[in-house]
Amino acid sequence: MAGLNPGVRPTGFQCCTPGRAEDHPGMSKSNPHLKPIILLNPGRQSRHYMLGLLRACETLGLHPGSIEMGPMIAQLARAPDPLAALEPIQARLRVMVEAGNFTDIITYANAGGAELGKWNTPQGVGTIWNALGLRHHILWTDHPDWATNGTALKPGVQKIYAHPHIFHHLKSAPAALEAAAILGWSGVTDLPVAEDYDTLRPQTGVEQRHDIVAILGSVAPVPEALVPFLDKTDPEPARLDHAMIPRTLKAWTRFAADMPNPDGLMRFARSMLELHAEQPGMTFWQHAEMLKSEYASEIDWLQSDPQRWYAAVGRLRLQSAWRRSFWLAWLARRVDLGIYGCDASILGIDQPKDARQWVEYKDQSRVYACGRCALNINQSHDEAGVTHKPFQIVASGVPLIHHATPGLGNLFRHGSEVLVFARGPELLHRIDTVCADNTKGTELAEAALTRAKNEHAWTNRVQTMLSLDQASALTAA
Repeated sequence: MAGLNPGVRPTGFQCCTPGRAEDHPGMSKSNPHLKPIILLNPGRQSRHYMLGLLRACETLGLHPGSIEMGPMIAQLARAPDPLAALEPIQARLRVMVEAGNFTDIITYANAGGAELGKWNTPQGVGTIWNALGLRHHILWTDHPDWATNGTALKPGVQKIYAHPHIFHHLKSAPAALEAAAILGWSGVTDLPVAEDYDTLRPQTGVEQRHDIVAILGSVAPVPEALVPFLDKTDPEPARLDHAMIPRTLKAWTRFAADMPNPDGLMRFARSMLELHAEQPGMTFWQHAEMLKSEYASEIDWLQSDPQRWYAAVGRLRLQSAWRRSFWLAWLARRVDLGIYGCDASILGIDQPKDARQWVEYKDQSRVYACGRCALNINQSHDEAGVTHKPFQIVASGVPLIHHATPGLGNLFRHGSEVLVFARGPELLHRIDTVCADNTKGTELAEAALTRAKNEHAWTNRVQTMLSLDQASALTAA
């Protein structure tokens, strides 16, 4: 979408008084103070999340409004002067908000935020929604540091998103704490994602063609240094992480070469990578906190610029970028693994041609049902917490096997709702457990789905979002 509007306002625009926390005392079907708008952005996946939030608001009796982002994007793309084209869009939004007496808006990542203009409010610069008196909730399923190529880290956008009536919802507590500290945003909280269990539901009559299934949008090759480990019966994850250090430091050297104190930054990077290999259950943000006494000047310098810090962390994450591709390639040599949604031939995995096609959102349940169980492994940028995939697998009524990741146990009970692995033999044992006993698999899937419907539906997340006070629980802690 077009760049930021520097503050041009439609004729007659008036800022509404921003809502107060006491005006929004919490969630109930009879609460007259809450009336949200859901911004529906285009997207193969994220649009369905916003539709799920819209249906959740309807279920809760909140009489929500909705705004389609697609026509705005198309209008601005066609306009010879995008800034001028923003004015009638902003005017229409003002009329809609004021006529509907809305109190909150929920948007996805950068869609419909700073890109719709920079606005002065009594509390400081914010989005158009703040100027209209709304509390603005941003769902960051894609983390701020990499959504739309890190737009939120740009100084102007970062400042807008620091408005006290903007609430940022990230997928894990470490990621939320990191964003609050590095970006200076006050309204940051950790909020797990969810799914709409009426849209995705268990499928019957589907042939179980595989022992285990995974749906991926893309896949990277196994790093050359790790290829010899594919033949190992029990490749030790710490050894794989250590084997990735030279490649990661090479990328770090290019990053730090022209920066002050490159030698100190190199020592810092090596210490971070050694620590991460020994304690992979922690994020690089948490490792940096542990090393502050030893590398105070290096860490302070890196963290003084959000773009610099997240670029540094991005280089360090190359160390653990092996996990998804390696375990898939290792597993495919030992069981019948079905990969859908992308071309996995680079991993040496055979697929029918139709399996290489993108899997549409509503078709996920049918694809997952092709396996006796389903697998998910977080990408390296999701260091903690979980993505949408576990909830999509659970919604499909298929037993879930998940890579050990911090926060998963807070969502699903290990052993009775989800099966977890950290090493290869554990992974094979989990698959054997399900394949050898249909009853066990059914019990796992049913228990997880019951838990998800009760605790991890969009109705649960909406209630958490809209009952937040204006101060973040995380930053106040």
